Amino acid sequence: MGEKPPFKSGETQKPRAAEAAGAAALPSHPPRHSAIFLEGDIPTHIRRMAVPMGWGILAMTTVALVEAYFLGRLGTQYLAAVTFTFPVVTLLSNLTIGLGSGVSSVLARSIGEAAPQRMREQAICALILSMILVGLFSAIGFFTIEPLFGAMGAKGEAMQLVRSYMRVFYISMIFLVVPMIGNFILRAAGDARTAGWLMVWSAVVTIVLEPVLIFGWLGMPRLEIAGAAWAQAAGRATSFVVVLYILHTHKRMVTFILPPLNHMMSIWWSILRIGGPLAASNMVAPLVLGIITGLLASFGEEVIAGFGVAARIEAIALIPLFAMTSGLGPIVGQNYGAGNISRVFGTIRAAVKFSLYYGVAAGALFLVLHNQVPGLFDDNPDVIRSAGWYLLMVPFGVTAMGVSSGIGASFNGMGNPKPSVTFTIGRMAVLFLPLAFLGAKLFGYVGIYLAGALASVIVGVGAWMWVQHRRRLWGHRHPRAAL
Repeated sequence: MGEKPPFKSGETQKPRAAEAAGAAALPSHPPRHSAIFLEGDIPTHIRRMAVPMGWGILAMTTVALVEAYFLGRLGTQYLAAVTFTFPVVTLLSNLTIGLGSGVSSVLARSIGEAAPQRMREQAICALILSMILVGLFSAIGFFTIEPLFGAMGAKGEAMQLVRSYMRVFYISMIFLVVPMIGNFILRAAGDARTAGWLMVWSAVVTIVLEPVLIFGWLGMPRLEIAGAAWAQAAGRATSFVVVLYILHTHKRMVTFILPPLNHMMSIWWSILRIGGPLAASNMVAPLVLGIITGLLASFGEEVIAGFGVAARIEAIALIPLFAMTSGLGPIVGQNYGAGNISRVFGTIRAAVKFSLYYGVAAGALFLVLHNQVPGLFDDNPDVIRSAGWYLLMVPFGVTAMGVSSGIGASFNGMGNPKPSVTFTIGRMAVLFLPLAFLGAKLFGYVGIYLAGALASVIVGVGAWMWVQHRRRLWGHRHPRAAL
């Protein structure tokens, strides 16, 4: 990618000549995909992006809880079978999130540069790329169900149930990936409200259909675990249809006129250059957590049960931070594309402040409720004790993770995935894993929890020091060089 012409902090780049001429011929009212983050209060923009996404993430989290509840009514073996599928489903979702971050980055910068035609080409190329990758992963996954899940320990009836679920998942995988990419396209244009409500709508359809298809209500056949998979597919399929309709008809961000193949491949490379490393780094966390889970299991089933309870509570506590970071890329990308460097760092500062304030609030809450909340899930004192220790340390990790994730997401928006990749690998593989083994040896399972919080704090502090250094470099050097 070529160098941008130098510009000073706060200046705005001029659109490319051809696109500027085209823009001049457009109607006077703003286009439906115009940049909306170049002016106005930055914290307000962050809230505008975060709140709808928070509801969407909460809705998708609820789907997983509802599915587990209904499958639990069928028997423990059904819950065990769907638990086997979590790593694979999570891994493929994380890969899509990485790809989507690349899509959001290139689109937001094109919108900020007032390049609508380039933005439309990037959007359709992103959707085509996602469909190609879906076909590849679906085919590989469908024909490797038994060897993969057999290696994970599934056998007998569990393998039969896993096969029933995953066959439907792989067949319908396009309905998972394409709406997620469409969601990132909407967010790049600043429309988090539509993106969030699409997630809520998909979740509502899924939750309504889960008991109908699992238990065979309303005259439907009793499909049991396959019914759970078909309910997920139906919810995602409605989102698939709606997001394509909105992008093509309402937003006019997607046209079905394809650019030349060489140009399309250039766009794919610009997406993969950012999304590829992010997708790869997203694979690190599930792998490390698998090792940590095995380490915790060596201390007994009460400890691992407490960890499982606390992890679910932590997932809810993380929703505001995930929602906040999901909106940073588009805000930063648009301002970086327009050359508003002062607003880029203003966005980063606002994200860090939110993480710190939220961490203090979460810390106060967990300090009071760290033993009471786990008791709602299990009344075993050892389980409550294990979960309580974890929850006492969550606020430190959550706060620091919000700082590093916010900074990483901001640089993703500028087209530089290296900080995010470095923070993720550094926190999970370089620090957490060895510290966990050391902590387990010195302090038992509490040492493992302490290791997770300590790793997050080290990376969070390091990320803030690093971005301050970059800000000083940006004061007297070309911004692209500072990246």
